Amino acid sequence: MAAMTEETVSLESIQPKPQELVLAQYMEQVKYWGSPDQWNRWLVRLDCGCITEALIREGHDNPTEQRYNHHLGPDEGPVYKRTSIGSPRKSVGWCILGDTTDWKESRKINPFPDGCCKPFGTIWCSAHDVKHPWRKVEKYIARKSYYNREAGELRYYWTVMLSCGHCYSPNGADEEWSPGMPPVIDQAKIAGIERAIKAGRIDEPEHIRWHRDQIEHNGFMVCTPAMEQECNSCANLRQITDYRLIGKLSDKPWHPPKQEPKRQPTAEEVKAEKLAELQKVEASLKRMQAKAERLRSETQ
Repeated sequence: MAAMTEETVSLESIQPKPQELVLAQYMEQVKYWGSPDQWNRWLVRLDCGCITEALIREGHDNPTEQRYNHHLGPDEGPVYKRTSIGSPRKSVGWCILGDTTDWKESRKINPFPDGCCKPFGTIWCSAHDVKHPWRKVEKYIARKSYYNREAGELRYYWTVMLSCGHCYSPNGADEEWSPGMPPVIDQAKIAGIERAIKAGRIDEPEHIRWHRDQIEHNGFMVCTPAMEQECNSCANLRQITDYRLIGKLSDKPWHPPKQEPKRQPTAEEVKAEKLAELQKVEASLKRMQAKAERLRSETQ
């Protein structure tokens, strides 16, 4: 299966991935989605030209009516090596907001249609070198605290809605900051970046461009919280334009193996375990008594 293909190439001529490969990848995570005979495999073409595979539950036959929020296959690599998992639920969609707040609470404050900022029938495709466009922060939705062990401090992040309609997280902010207050632009940091570029300490063209963009758009590098963010959803979410059914993921139902009932210890084993614990306690007590005697003698 090719990563890119012309729109004129029929999906009927594309050879799907081996069924045993997809099934093996599915079985590694089967506890999340149930028996594989409940799923159909689909070959889908995206509006960028890439062709990939999607799994959809039986009874939900149109890939463009699903949300793809999980995948099988390598985390890194071309989209055609992955298999996307479609969610048939329309009332409670998946969104990055679910990663930043309690799930039940997020349903109360989630401002997106169907609970998600990502349209149905879109699949994440990172196979292209597309510059992520900058979008303005339009709304602050929910805040979450995070303890940074290295710095030894709490840090606060907001999930926000961007002007494109997608959500973004995290957007860092100070503890005392709240929506309605003006963001703090760090003029000293901006001046330091300009000096570093002028002195050649930042000399790679890509790094210079990145820092210039941060200054121009009041990004997180120079503004707390950021007034604009780069939206990777705009760059990587691709719409399904064509699809065909491959067939069932498996013809055989799968049932979780029955767990053997835990063997109850015998009376002798219980007694032996308690004796062993008693010996540990007595040994520890003996050490503590010796330490107490030593300290007592040293303080007299």
